Amino acid sequence: MGMVFFEYLKKDQKKHELLINGLIPNQVPRGFMGGIILQAEGLDRILTSKIEYAVGNESSKYGGIAPDGWSQSKEVEPGKHVFCLLNWNRSSFANFAFDLIAVMNGTYRPGFVSSFHGLSFALPPGTE
Repeated sequence: MGMVFFEYLKKDQKKHELLINGLIPNQVPRGFMGGIILQAEGLDRILTSKIEYAVGNESSKYGGIAPDGWSQSKEVEPGKHVFCLLNWNRSSFANFAFDLIAVMNGTYRPGFVSSFHGLSFALPPGTE
């Protein structure tokens, strides 16, 4: 189970409440692999964002824009927070696609890369 968004419009990018209420469930459903946003208005069209979830004890320290992405959390019960993480990069589409294939094949393992095909690895500045 996952979700696909085709475009994240600029007018909606400032509405963090929309994302909190619309994307962060009270409990992440079993078998739910997150999702993908194929492009965002105003960002480089080659960038996509994989939507990932995590559970933790504290709220998001970023509360919106995080390094190279976006992070928000919702307290679902005292001391339990569900996080929604959006990380914009060139590899998100390939990562999501191969994860989806692995899910259909029954070989998906959360926390592991399903395939290194299509992933881009940036060299540190000055080493190119």
